[in-house]
Amino acid sequence: MRVVIADDQPDVVVHLTEIIEELGHDAVGFTDGEAFSDSISREIFDLVILDWNIRSKNGTPLFNWMCKALPKRPPVIIMTNRAAKRDITEALTAGADEYITKPEVRSVIAARVNALLRKSAPSGAFDTEVS
Repeated sequence: MRVVIADDQPDVVVHLTEIIEELGHDAVGFTDGEAFSDSISREIFDLVILDWNIRSKNGTPLFNWMCKALPKRPPVIIMTNRAAKRDITEALTAGADEYITKPEVRSVIAARVNALLRKSAPSGAFDTEVS
């Protein structure tokens, strides 16, 4: 499965990429909103991990654009340091599939990624064996 990561902090992109690849999936990371939107409009991804605060475009407009512009929007995890209840409510009400507040431990990120990929995978396409 293919996961795209958009976060303005390069170390976070590297960290998330490592988690995704350890789960056996492919990851593509961006630190710039323009590059992210160009890529997601041309390529197919199974999951998006999107930071609320990202260069060039803010995460909220990017998310709204994805909902309108993509013929089939992949599941989206908003992952941000914004922990206010109104921010979480806004993102989930707008259609985000998951909301993770930074910092979060590796195992929780991995579990949430796998849960969303499992829900969105075609029947029988997701290997649920734990190694």
